[in-house]
Amino acid sequence: MSIAVRSLGHTYHPGTPLETRSLSDISFDFSRGTWFSVAGHTGSGKSTLAQHLNGIIRPMEGQVVVDGMEVKDKSPDLREIRRRVGLVFQYPEQQIFAETV
Repeated sequence: MSIAVRSLGHTYHPGTPLETRSLSDISFDFSRGTWFSVAGHTGSGKSTLAQHLNGIIRPMEGQVVVDGMEVKDKSPDLREIRRRVGLVFQYPEQQIFAETV
């Protein structure tokens, strides 16, 4: 799988007093077979970046392309992108187990 990110930017709550810039001009390429890790302080944008890679958050600025499929609003490719890019949240047991079914 290849992933290309070009000039990715994200702002939470734009135009409000809570506006917070999370990502600014992020660009990288990962080709098939490449391993990578993302490290940083709390609130540095790691989760925001990861959520862009599988389309939980769509790019406000820039572009994310997974195996030739662009992550964007109303893309018919979002389902396939999500099949290829998995995301485990900080507390994975909340993803897997629940009190009710």
